[in-house]
Amino acid sequence: MQLDLFITAPSSAPALIGLTVKLERPGDHCCDDRVVIGSSKGPHAASLHCARCGRHRGWLPAAALSFIEETRQRFGAPEIIRIRKREAEAL
Repeated sequence: MQLDLFITAPSSAPALIGLTVKLERPGDHCCDDRVVIGSSKGPHAASLHCARCGRHRGWLPAAALSFIEETRQRFGAPEIIRIRKREAEAL
C-alpha cells in the first residue's frame, strides 16, 4: 500500500499543469473553489493552488492525474473537471 505513494506521474503530466479544476471538499474553504494544477514535488504527482489567491490547497495523487489525462485523451476535455474526496475520507 505505501508503495502507491511513489507511483510516478504519467509522462503527459506537464500537459495538465496550468489546468483549472473545481475542488469539491467539504470544510475546505478558500476564496475560490477553483484550483490550478501545478508542478510536482517529492512523492506528489502535482500540486493544487487556489485559482484566485494562489494559496496551496493540496496535492494531487498520480492515480488522479493519470485518470484526468486518460479521460481527456479518450473523451476530450470536459468543460469542468471536479475533484472530490472519497466518501470514506469525507467522514
